[in-house]
Amino acid sequence: MITFEIHNAYTKLVAPEKVIQAIRKWCSLEYEFYGMDWSTRPPRQRKQKGYVTYFTKDNKFPTGWAGQFHNILVKKLNKEVTVKDLRRKPLSQPNPLPINPDFELRNYQQEAFQLASKRKRGILYHATGSGKTPLAGYMLAKWGYNSLYVVPDRTLLNQTIEDFHNAVGIPKEYIGKIGDKVFDPKQITVSTIQSLWSKIKKDDPEFKQYLDSIEVLFFDEAHHIKMDNKGHPKNTYFYVSMYIDAYYRFGLTGTPGGKGSLDYKTLQGATGRVLHHVSSSKLINEGYLTKPFIWMIDCPADRIRDWKTTYDHNIINNEFRNEVIYRLAHYFAQKGLSVLISVNLVDKHAVPLHTMIEGSEILTGKTENRSEILKRFSEKDFQVLVTTLVKEGVNIPSIDVIIYAAGGKSDKKTVQQTGRALRKSEGKNAAILIDFFDNDEKGILIKHSRKRKREYSSEPEFEFMGIIDVNKYGFDFLNEVMEKVENGK
Repeated sequence: MITFEIHNAYTKLVAPEKVIQAIRKWCSLEYEFYGMDWSTRPPRQRKQKGYVTYFTKDNKFPTGWAGQFHNILVKKLNKEVTVKDLRRKPLSQPNPLPINPDFELRNYQQEAFQLASKRKRGILYHATGSGKTPLAGYMLAKWGYNSLYVVPDRTLLNQTIEDFHNAVGIPKEYIGKIGDKVFDPKQITVSTIQSLWSKIKKDDPEFKQYLDSIEVLFFDEAHHIKMDNKGHPKNTYFYVSMYIDAYYRFGLTGTPGGKGSLDYKTLQGATGRVLHHVSSSKLINEGYLTKPFIWMIDCPADRIRDWKTTYDHNIINNEFRNEVIYRLAHYFAQKGLSVLISVNLVDKHAVPLHTMIEGSEILTGKTENRSEILKRFSEKDFQVLVTTLVKEGVNIPSIDVIIYAAGGKSDKKTVQQTGRALRKSEGKNAAILIDFFDNDEKGILIKHSRKRKREYSSEPEFEFMGIIDVNKYGFDFLNEVMEKVENGK
């Protein structure tokens, strides 16, 4: 006899040893990460393989996988499976909260709300700019349960609280905060992941009692529940998601990962499968987002096998590349456009570019007055912002141009970066994104560049304008860029 005893976070398996071994194997995933290879002289970083199991010693696995495991056993292996739904349902009486009577959900948001209310868990795969935060606030207010909304950092912590209040109209006396040196939980509490994790590690009984009271759990930017790729594949987000035994469980993200990817499998285990999808192209077609026009600058690079060395040499310290960034930023700033320059590293890349570009501001994880800088940038008090942040969640509709200076292969970062420029604002006819096609022939960088190019070309409403050789043809293509800015066609 095979029994699935389903709980909110984990499902316990009661079955013969052969079935237990099979599901343990299904829960054991191979992953790749970059780590030091000490067998070489000198030691160098290289891609390595590891294995991780999501099957516990007491025969439990993440409930998000229960459905697919059940289907395999029943439909493919012709096994009889008994399902016992032992999930702890909300114990408290719902207390729906007042919202702004003028706030209305868009059609796709209403569809998502109805599905979420019915299914109780899943991934809301909504593109950047779709209004995920107001949708979540509306859900939490309507359901009226004790809720926890988890965000990646303190910038989003404060922004989310303001969005729940200003956009949805939830009274502030019902919105709590954990993070930024504040511990003030209420019916709807917004918390940074770091603050939650630090309190969980302290094993405080009172805090555990608070978490046990949570009926609704939301993860904003839920793609962080993933393989860590640093030799620690069960990351903090995953541990927190499985520690909180909430009945309603949702992930909000514009980049859940491909269905066969390890990142998607990990996210699905914690929150359930994709429940509802809204693409950038749909939002552009329906007039909610601005159409993007994308160029890539051809950038010769030296082929170097070691990733860290090639990144330092060809991305960070590439004089030609940095000169192009400077010239583009200066040109667009002179035209009165807001320019966001996205990089990965603070001291090595963000600071030198900020120093090079007169009149620019810098925004990093170390910046104290983040909100003030973002406000000034959105109001166009200055034109150029060099940042390691603003990859996700931050709403700045006034961005006209993004210069993606970071390189790398991540399809998630590519989508996030593009989405930052798509939000509509008054007088904005087009969104401009400039990337680099780093060409080290058959090396690491050209593979990454091709992957980003494929991502740009995957959305029907994204206009990929081509790869530009400024060494050969100069910067005449900027006339075409300005035509798109002015006319959006």
